[in-house]
Amino acid sequence: EKEMDYIWSNLVAAIKEPEMDLDKVSDLILTMTYFWYNFMPLSRGTAAVGYVGLLAMFLSIGIEIKSQVPPLEQVDWEGILTPKYSMFVDCISKWMYPVRTPTDILETLPLVEEHITTIRSMILSLNY
Repeated sequence: EKEMDYIWSNLVAAIKEPEMDLDKVSDLILTMTYFWYNFMPLSRGTAAVGYVGLLAMFLSIGIEIKSQVPPLEQVDWEGILTPKYSMFVDCISKWMYPVRTPTDILETLPLVEEHITTIRSMILSLNY
C-alpha cells in the first residue's frame, strides 16, 4: 500500500508539472500497474481491472492507447513474473509507447448527470 501511495503521489505531481513529461508520466502509470498486478492476489483484484485501470489513467491525461496487447503477451503475467518494476516498464513500453495517441474522447461523451437524473435511473444503470 505504501508503494502505491508513493507512486500515486509522484504520478499526480508529474501530471501537474507545467510541461508534463509524457514518458515520465507513462513510466509512473506502468509502475502503478506493476504494483497492482503484484498486490492483486491479496486484494482479490483481477488482471482485467488492472489493465482497464492502466488505460483509464492514460485517458485521464488525454492519451489513448491505439493498440491491442501483442499476441502471446499477457500484461498481468509480465507484471507478476518480472522481478523489478523497471523491467516491467521496459517490456511494456516497447509496444505501448509508440501507439500513445492524443485524444479528446472523454470530452465527447455525454455528462452522466444529464442522463442519470433520479435514484431509480442510477439503480437501473448499475444493473446493466
